[in-house]
Amino acid sequence: MFYSEQEDLLNLNILLRDWENIQEYNFGTHSKSNTSDTTGNLYHHIFREKHISGNILKSFNQCSVTALPYPGKKLAMTNNATASLGDDEFILNVTQFIESIFSPTAVLSNKKKIGGSCVTGNVFLEYCMKWASFFKSLELPTPQSVYVSTAQLQHVNLIRNLEKEFSSILQIEADRHPDGNPNIKIMLEENTKLIVQKFENSKLMGKEEYSVEYKEILVKDIGIKSAKMEEGNVIKLEEAKIRRETEEAERKRQEHLQRVREAEAAARA
Repeated sequence: MFYSEQEDLLNLNILLRDWENIQEYNFGTHSKSNTSDTTGNLYHHIFREKHISGNILKSFNQCSVTALPYPGKKLAMTNNATASLGDDEFILNVTQFIESIFSPTAVLSNKKKIGGSCVTGNVFLEYCMKWASFFKSLELPTPQSVYVSTAQLQHVNLIRNLEKEFSSILQIEADRHPDGNPNIKIMLEENTKLIVQKFENSKLMGKEEYSVEYKEILVKDIGIKSAKMEEGNVIKLEEAKIRRETEEAERKRQEHLQRVREAEAAARA
C-alpha cells in the first residue's frame, strides 16, 4: 500500500501481485472515490470483510487498486530479475503503476508521507534504496530490519527538515539586521529551543530508541549554524561601527570646511 497527500486530499494506492480474479475485475488500475462506489466490491474482496473495507475507504478521498497479472515463469523462477524476463502485460501494468506514483507530475502534485511525516525527494530515494538493499540477498528482510531502517530514516528526514527551518529563521533574522544584531545570543537561544521542542513533540517510529541519538545530532548541527552566524554578526557589528565612525568624521570635516568657507566669505566682504 502507498499513501500520499494532495492538499487536503488523502489518497491510498494498493498493489495486488498475481491477481487471479480476472473474471470479475480486469488487470490494471481500478479507482474509487467517496462519490463513486463502482469498484467497492473489489475492496471488500481484498479486505475479506465488508465492514473493514468500508471503514478503510472512509478514511481516504481517493483509492485505487492495481491488479497485476502473473509475471511469467522466467521472471518468477529467478532471483536475478530483469524487465526482459517478464511477460509484456506484466511489465506494462507495473510501469503504469510506477508512473502513477513516481512520475514528475505525480511527485510534484502529491506530498509523500512515511509514518505520517512528509519526506523530500532525496529522503524518499534513500528509503527506496534502503528497502531495495534488503532484497539483494536470498533471505527475506525481517519485519524488525524494515522497522529499524524506516525509523532511522524517519529521524533523518525530521532533523533535515528542522535544520532547514532553522536556517530559514537565521536568514530572516540576518535580513532584518543588516548591520548586525546586538541581541543575537538571545535570538539564537530562543529559536534553538523552538526547534528542539518541535523535535521532541514529533511522533516518530522508534522514538524511545533513537530520540537521544538524533536529538544530539540536531543540537550539534544547529549549534554549528548558530556559531557561524555569531561570527558573521561580530563582523557586521564591527563594520557598521567603522562605517558610522567614518560617516561621522566626514560629517565633521564637511562642517569644518563650511565654516572655513563662511569665514573667508566674511573676510572678503
